[in-house]
Amino acid sequence: MELLELKELRRLIDKLIREMEEAGTSEVSKVVQSELTDAAIVKTSLSKEEVEKIVTDHIHDIGVLANLKGYQYLRVAIVMLIEDPSLIKGITKRLYPTIAKEFQDTDSRVARAIRHAIEVAWTRGNVELQKELFGYTVNEKKGKPTNLEFIALVADHIRITHL
Repeated sequence: MELLELKELRRLIDKLIREMEEAGTSEVSKVVQSELTDAAIVKTSLSKEEVEKIVTDHIHDIGVLANLKGYQYLRVAIVMLIEDPSLIKGITKRLYPTIAKEFQDTDSRVARAIRHAIEVAWTRGNVELQKELFGYTVNEKKGKPTNLEFIALVADHIRITHL
């Protein structure tokens, strides 16, 4: 069962439990709540290759072109953030330097290449999907997300829908 389906199921069961408790049938609610908790714990874990494929598909769908240097950097950054969400706090101090080291580049070039890839995607990409994923979080003056917004939102979307 997908995580989103489990969340929806959880909402419905919580509503049922509240109604049952109001009617005085709390023993049944404890059993249902225990079963749901056990089901929510069972979570499909994906291999790193599967996560990379999902990330690749998402950034292709958004409109990031594979021939750009920033494309590779974005893929790595999103996978890293999915694996370690605490990296969100250190994008310039931890994320960019790690990517730069892996690709034998500089931190500033990594940031610039990612910014360029996002800009190209924003001008040529799938507008509907961009609106769906990024909504109103995008800075209206620039019209495109920042590197951090893009990486964080794509990583969160993948984490919520696939993991």
